[in-house]
Amino acid sequence: MTYLYKSPVFTTPAPAAALSPETAHRAAESLHRILLRLSPRETLPDLTVETFYAAVLAEASIGGDSCDAFPLTGGRTVLTVSDASGKGLDAAERIAEVRFALRAFLREHDDPRTALACLNNFVCTSQHLGGRDSGAFVTLTLVLLDNDTGAMTCLCAGGEPPLVVRNRGEVETVTIRGTALGLHPNLTYDTAESRLDSGDTVLLATDGITEARHFFPSTPAGSRGSSFLGTEGLGRLARRYWKDCMPNVSETVPELGRAIFEGVRTFAGGAFHDDACLLIARRKTRAERFSDSYGTLG
Repeated sequence: MTYLYKSPVFTTPAPAAALSPETAHRAAESLHRILLRLSPRETLPDLTVETFYAAVLAEASIGGDSCDAFPLTGGRTVLTVSDASGKGLDAAERIAEVRFALRAFLREHDDPRTALACLNNFVCTSQHLGGRDSGAFVTLTLVLLDNDTGAMTCLCAGGEPPLVVRNRGEVETVTIRGTALGLHPNLTYDTAESRLDSGDTVLLATDGITEARHFFPSTPAGSRGSSFLGTEGLGRLARRYWKDCMPNVSETVPELGRAIFEGVRTFAGGAFHDDACLLIARRKTRAERFSDSYGTLG
C-alpha cells in the first residue's frame, strides 16, 4: 500500500525477483542455523547440550530436521528433535512452523500431552490451509526435564525413543510411541517416565541415524542384503564411544556426538542417506556445578 497526499493508493506489488544462487544459499544457511540453534547456555543450568546435523542434499545444506533446547517455568527444560517429511527448503519451512509453535503450546499448557495434541491439530490445519500434500507429516521426540530432581517426562509423535547413557556406561531405551504430527486431528499422546541422574546423558535422534543402512556384499546368487542401524545399534555406538570420551569430562558430550556421527557414517558405507540430527544432553555432576559456580563467582 502506497500513500500519496495522505490518501491511500493500492498498487499491485511487482513480482518478486528471483534470488541469485548465492543469496538463496545464504538465506538457507541462516534458516538452518535458526532451526538448530539452542537457547543460550546460561538458560540451561546444570546441562551440557550439543547438537549434530548432516543434510543429505546439497540444497544449501538444509533439510527438514531440527532440534531445540529451551527453559520453561517451574525449573524445567525442554529437549526435542523433529523431522518433517520431504527434503530441502520446503521441509525446512514446515519444521520451522513446528519448532516455534511447540514452544508456544508448552508455555501455554503445563501438561505436555495437551501441548502435543494442540501442536498436532495446528499441523493438520496448517497443512490443509496451505494446500500441502495430505500425506505430509512431522515426527517429534520430546523430553521434559525437571532441573532439580532429574525426572524426565518423555513423549513421542512418530519419532525415535530417547536413549539414556548412565554415568557408568549402561544404555537404556525409554519405551514410548505416538502418531506423527499432521496425519490425523484430535489425537491424544501418552508419556513415559525416566530419570536423568548426575553424570547421565540423554540422546535424541532422528531416523536419518537409526535408519542408516549397511549393505552386505553380494551373495553368489546376486542378491544383496542389508540391515538398519536401529535404536539398538545407536545404543551400541553410544556405549562403545562413551568409554573413550569419559577421561575428559568437559569434552564428553561433543566428543561422544562426533564419534557417534562417524560411527553411523561408517556403518552406512561412508555417507548419510537421509538428513540426520542428534541432540545430546548431559546432566552435570554436583562437583561440576560447584566448579561452574565457583568459576562464575571468581
